[in-house]
Order: sequence, then structure tokens, then C-alpha cells
Amino acid sequence: MQTIINELITYANKHKTGFTIQLRNGKIHKVKPSEKLRYVFAYKELIVIENFYEKVEMLIEKPVVTKIISQKNVFTIYPYLYDNNGKLKENNIFIGGWFNEKTNSYFIELVKIFDNKTDAMLNGKMLNQYSVYDLLEKKEIIVKEYFDYYCYYIKMEIMSRMAYKGEQTQ
Repeated sequence: MQTIINELITYANKHKTGFTIQLRNGKIHKVKPSEKLRYVFAYKELIVIENFYEKVEMLIEKPVVTKIISQKNVFTIYPYLYDNNGKLKENNIFIGGWFNEKTNSYFIELVKIFDNKTDAMLNGKMLNQYSVYDLLEKKEIIVKEYFDYYCYYIKMEIMSRMAYKGEQTQ
């Protein structure tokens, strides 16, 4: 268990701006963006590394990764990744990492990946996510802005149809 945590934190250190990986049979595999693996959102926080850059500097001097996270993280991760016998629950677990500049914290989370933008945005909205990440375009899509735009678009469409019906009846 601790090995996977160490590997995830080491991976985060190598990919400071963010990453999306697949954990398959206990091994990390990089996700290659495609139309099938495109829209990503986080649904369960696994590890938060506060003061990330200071801790990364410590790791360069003394590479003992396990010291920088609390035991709480191990208990949080365990039920999502392992069954009661200590075996990985699934062969295809997707994990993402991203750095929050405002808080100087690095988040490692369980993620879902969708091929359909609308499905990803609806799921993101249901789980109160701030954003969904488009792996192909390499950009963040803000959930609230996405729905604000579509609500405005639908409102304009309804008004347009009402105006059109009004022209026909006169």
C-alpha cells in the first residue's frame, strides 16, 4: 500500500503541473488522450500535499516520501483501491493529480474519464466540481460557465421560437 502512495507522490513530483494515469494491476500507466478518454473530473480526494514545493525540496535532499503525508491518507485511499484481502479492487482505476497555485497544494484524486462532454459536465455538476479537464485540448472547462452558457442559449432559443410563433399568428 505504501509503495503505491510513494509512487503517486513521486509521479506528482515529476509532473508538477498535473497528470492523469491509469493504475492497472498495481502499476502506473500514462493515459493517452483520445476521443474515448477525453473529459476528466475528480470525484474522490486521495492525497493532499500542502506546501508542495517546500516538501519537494525536502525530498530532493532526503527522499523519504512517506514522511510528507499523514497516516489519514492511507486510510482514505485503502478502501477505494483494495478489497478486504489486500488485492486491488479494479484493474482500471484512473487517478489524476493537479497543483493549486493559490494554496500551494498538490491534489491526487480518483477521476472519471468520459468521451462525452455533456455527460462529463453533468456528472461534474452533480458532484459540485469546479471544473472538468479536456485532455485533448489541454484546458479546464469551468462547470458553472458551461451551464450558464447553455441556460442562456436555451433561453434565447425559446424567445426566438416565441417571436417566430407571434409573427405567424399576426
